[in-house]
Amino acid sequence: MMTRESKCVQWKRRGAEKVAAQTSSLSLEEELKFWQEQTKQLKFLQAKARKRHQQPADA
Repeated sequence: MMTRESKCVQWKRRGAEKVAAQTSSLSLEEELKFWQEQTKQLKFLQAKARKRHQQPADA
């Protein structure tokens, strides 16, 4: 019997493959910088989302 992966598992694997491709040719220092930039971008997007959700809806 064949089982199907759930969508979230497919997305996780696709994301992991993308990151592996982006970082495979980087040196240790370059990879560290990559992750620092990704973390900075994520924190910015999280703050933006928090701010958007805290604003009252226009009525």
